Amino acid sequence: NAILAASVLGNRFELAALRYLIGSASYDCRSLVTHKLLRIEDEEYVFSHALIRDGTNASLLRDRRRELHLRAAEFYRDCDLTLHAEHLDRGNAPEAGAALLAAATEATERVRYESAFHLAMRAAEIGSGSVLYQAQMLLGDLSRRLGKSREMIEAYRAACDVAQDNAERCRALLGVAEGLRIIEVQDELLRTLDEAGRAASSLPLPKEQARICQLQGGVHFTRGNIEACLCENKRSLDFAREAGSRELEAQAYGNLGDAEFAAGRMISAHERFDQCLSLSRDHGFENVIAANLSMRGQTLLYLCRPRDALADCKAALKLARKLFNPRAEVVALLVGVYILELTDTVVARDWARTGIEAANRIGATRFEHVFREYLGRISAMEGDAKEAEQLVASAVESFRQSESNMLFLGGRALGSLALVSDTADRRRTLLKEGEDLLAKGVGAHNPLWFYRDAIEVSLDLEDWDEAERYARCLESYTSAQPLPWSHFFSARGRVLAKAGRAGRGEVVTGELRAFVENTCSIGFAKTVARIESFL
Repeated sequence: NAILAASVLGNRFELAALRYLIGSASYDCRSLVTHKLLRIEDEEYVFSHALIRDGTNASLLRDRRRELHLRAAEFYRDCDLTLHAEHLDRGNAPEAGAALLAAATEATERVRYESAFHLAMRAAEIGSGSVLYQAQMLLGDLSRRLGKSREMIEAYRAACDVAQDNAERCRALLGVAEGLRIIEVQDELLRTLDEAGRAASSLPLPKEQARICQLQGGVHFTRGNIEACLCENKRSLDFAREAGSRELEAQAYGNLGDAEFAAGRMISAHERFDQCLSLSRDHGFENVIAANLSMRGQTLLYLCRPRDALADCKAALKLARKLFNPRAEVVALLVGVYILELTDTVVARDWARTGIEAANRIGATRFEHVFREYLGRISAMEGDAKEAEQLVASAVESFRQSESNMLFLGGRALGSLALVSDTADRRRTLLKEGEDLLAKGVGAHNPLWFYRDAIEVSLDLEDWDEAERYARCLESYTSAQPLPWSHFFSARGRVLAKAGRAGRGEVVTGELRAFVENTCSIGFAKTVARIESFL
């Protein structure tokens, strides 16, 4: 009787559990150990061989096996939710689905995501109604944390299919939208948000409305529609306050930072990100911090504070990995590469390669190509012109496949390609195409990098007038809110164009030396080479 009961408990079990199953508080396993059926390991009993346990368990009658599993579930009810749920499941108890969901939720809270995923999957297989809906929603969240973007979308769609009212349907659709955001399928994302908005329209769902606005604002951000981005994120802040959600309020400040960033108002963006991070730290919103800290770092880069910018990126990367937030990890790596390309190309290459792997894992193809573009820029700086052009050209070609990708990334990428291309005509053609694209209205990261690269290309071509024109364009772009980045690269372009015209005059040489000193104090080490070469 004891060995039969023990087989229900698994290959390893506690004596207390076996005593509970057979109803004997004094039973010990001495005879089973003597007959080499069991052995003792770390105060637990273990079957001497798996075949002994399997054969014993197979000899149990079905009703007796079910009875023992239900009794084991009772024993574990208050001390181990997972074993409680698994024994209910094996005993075909009607409450097994709800118990598996509870165990999966607990495992998630303990950051045991793989275990939680399997428990939630089983809950979804046997559950119905509310249990099925909640299990699919949890599977969506766990898939996001595990970097399984397409599985995330499938799980939330399955939740949507079994939603019992419009509120549940809206929340499931928001999950689908979050997944589509990760894999960058924007048209479908907007359709999904419209559907979520219709589901929420007749209900008091300010939290969900806030998130819908934030996600819509994100699409406008990538498409360079700055006013729409700002409008949606202001609405999200209003909904967050209506909901009384400080977390959504913090997210809204971060998204308003994105909108100011897209408009080229980096000082205002920095202030918004600071508001977001301060509120998040006060309330412990770590995921909000992970998502926004590297963006504050990017504003610090444009404020010519690369050391502080990189510190933010490193902290964001560490936190994103701790929280299993793969999208925040990718963004932190990407911003880090932007900074390191100006300061330390060896480390920048390592970050870019890591970023490619991380972006590929979650299906963020667009980010993957940006990392390749920067690998190309780094290759050019290290003297491998052929590899540089191949990498950047492949990135530009991938962006050309989508109008929204070109609006989001094309201006900067065309500047990169002009920078690494090897013929004067091609370089001029790419700069013309880049200027035409900028004229359509795009996010600030495009003109800020394009004009910087256009200055550099013009200096390469010894076209001093064009270098000065692009320097004026860069400074003019941020004239409403003057930016240290624009001032630095405009001044650098002008002094080098002046040196190109004048030759090695004493006055020009003095200006160049002063600029080298200023550059070193800022930390843009990789922008010194051209000046030092001239000197």
